[in-house]
Amino acid sequence: MAVPVKLSFYRQQCRDGSLRTGIEINGHTDLGRFQNEPEDPEDRDPVLAWWVDLRCKGHKLPEDPEQVRRWFLDHAEVIHRGFQELANEMEAGLDFNTWPLLWPIPRPPRGVRMLIACNASRRLDGLTMPSLLREIDDEWEEVVRTLPATERLWTL
Repeated sequence: MAVPVKLSFYRQQCRDGSLRTGIEINGHTDLGRFQNEPEDPEDRDPVLAWWVDLRCKGHKLPEDPEQVRRWFLDHAEVIHRGFQELANEMEAGLDFNTWPLLWPIPRPPRGVRMLIACNASRRLDGLTMPSLLREIDDEWEEVVRTLPATERLWTL
């Protein structure tokens, strides 16, 4: 039996304020951007303050970066619903000891499993998670549409 394709959209912020956004295809970042990196190396802190992943798995998912971009855009309605429902659910708060949170997206495309995974390294970062999820949701199409291609530096 063929191995299912794994797609992940991710956004993560380091404690230094730098922000990494990308799309992985089977574990390789093929589309991505790094923003707000401190100019002074002394100010860099690569420890993550929080991260959010949209993880998809299925046998009929595309593997070409531009086809993956199109797939994410074509399924924006399901993705929006997932981010909105999770953000609404988290409004009341979340026990910090339950991280990472894994949220299956209801009614994904046929043959695909989708979930949102998120984590915060500190309780205060976790309190901002609903607004972070809404920000990702609000910017979804623009971010996915404009992520630049990255070079694969190595393969296994």
